[in-house]
Amino acid sequence: MTSVNGFCNICVLLFGILHLSKTITPRTSFLFDGKLYTATTNDYFGKTPVISRYFSDDKNDLQLSDNSRVQKGATFISSSYIPSEGKVLFFFREAGTEYNFMNKFTVTRVAQVCIDDNGGERVLQKRWTSFAKSHLVCQAQEQLPFNLLQDIVTVPAADAKSPDNTLFYGIFTSQWALTSGQSAVCAFRLADIKAAFSANYKTYIVETGEWKVQRNRDAILGKCGLHNASDHILNLVKKSFLTVNNIQAVGHKQLLTSKEELYSRITAQRVQAANGRMYTILYLLTESGFLHKIVLLKDGYHIIEAIQLFKSPQTIKSILVSIAKGMVFVGSSEGVIRVPVSNCSFYSSCAECVLAQDPFCGWNSQSKKCIQLYNVNPNLCQDVENGNFTDQCKDSESGTLVPRKVIHAHHYEWVMLPCASSSGLERVSWRFSNHSIVPQSHYLQQRKDNLLVLVTPNTAVEFHCVSEKQGLQRTLAVFSLKPHSLGSSNHSVHSLDEDTLNSSLPLTQPKNYYVEMVVVSFLLVLCMCVLAVSIFCVQRQSRSTASPECNELSRISSAS
Repeated sequence: MTSVNGFCNICVLLFGILHLSKTITPRTSFLFDGKLYTATTNDYFGKTPVISRYFSDDKNDLQLSDNSRVQKGATFISSSYIPSEGKVLFFFREAGTEYNFMNKFTVTRVAQVCIDDNGGERVLQKRWTSFAKSHLVCQAQEQLPFNLLQDIVTVPAADAKSPDNTLFYGIFTSQWALTSGQSAVCAFRLADIKAAFSANYKTYIVETGEWKVQRNRDAILGKCGLHNASDHILNLVKKSFLTVNNIQAVGHKQLLTSKEELYSRITAQRVQAANGRMYTILYLLTESGFLHKIVLLKDGYHIIEAIQLFKSPQTIKSILVSIAKGMVFVGSSEGVIRVPVSNCSFYSSCAECVLAQDPFCGWNSQSKKCIQLYNVNPNLCQDVENGNFTDQCKDSESGTLVPRKVIHAHHYEWVMLPCASSSGLERVSWRFSNHSIVPQSHYLQQRKDNLLVLVTPNTAVEFHCVSEKQGLQRTLAVFSLKPHSLGSSNHSVHSLDEDTLNSSLPLTQPKNYYVEMVVVSFLLVLCMCVLAVSIFCVQRQSRSTASPECNELSRISSAS
């Protein structure tokens, strides 16, 4: 099975005809058992939605019966094949015509079709007889809903014998001004989707413009295998395709809400921790170019890492996690980036390793390293739920030594001291050797996590880069400044251990302003002397006739 989600402006309609769309059209499609299932638009303006099946050698190619089943302007997001049900689910946004609001209300839908659907004999010929749709609700009680689906991912059940526990994790935004700029993640259970499609439906009455409840007797509506059904039943199916019951998010709330970041893409996987418990890891892409790695806990969530993938905004096409390769692949407008699912080696101590709360990582007390887990190992130090390093690291020692670096630089030269935390989430500060905090001044400026220093004869000799997370402080690096002779053209960096500075954070080599400062100082003193003499002469003139010497000095001063 191959699935594709995204956008297209040239679509190949499967009769060998190129269909040109005026606009970039959101669409989703996948190939299963030689058959192509698509959800896109079939008109030049990209307004008329259609869900179709093509290349059906043993069955009819199918489409929707009419455009009213999916509203014009619908935005298709994703699709998913459910083997246990023999169905394909399509996720999309459209206008909620069943609601009588003054303003247009957009809703998120999930629609189903059966893979064995062959259309009707007389009614619904070459049309879906199993099509049904329902409203996905991502909303906490007494709060505005997050109604605009941006992306969604399917996570199969941990136990293959319980497919109803399959979960769908979706990113939602809101059309309301009060919650604009915010993102939420909601989860939906397959069992709840099945329950909605098995319950009652609504029928639209054209004469009154109202929706009427249609009881689903014998669970005919939304059922597979209606090829030989009577015309009466198929006419009912044709009119009744919207469920009465909405599908609520798991727990009737969002799993997480972000007011700082706007998420655009999501993928996920299940991971087994050292104690054998299963956890869900979400990989969320932000519009600012960061990848957030988040673990879902019993009572909330924890951001493990925030990795900057792009320094400038990019058009993100897709995100995919490869469990076999242990990589997250991000497709952008400029290419594909791969990121490892875990960075356990970044954590140099037991406290750091445990505090990360990463199910992938555990501290090995024997090797004194933070290692990646490949199976259950209760002997490793790990606490995913709470990150309690105090209890976990009682008998463990620190890992690697703090790197110490010596920097040779000129006087009156700006030098960048690079420092970066392992996860990008710790608060980084700079301290002197006596542990006092480095103040922000004209010669000491913190730029993000780095420190910009103007080297003067009075500049401190030693600087410590310190990170802090949940009360744990650790020194990431120690820098020692050594004034360099003016005869040398470039400053150099020497490490007291085997480590060297990260090449992605080079030290800057700014211009030396020593000569300019001397010249400016001399001119300033000269001007002050001339000004003082001029004032003295003016005062003498007010008392008596000025001497020729004073008159001459006044003339020179005025000329200057």
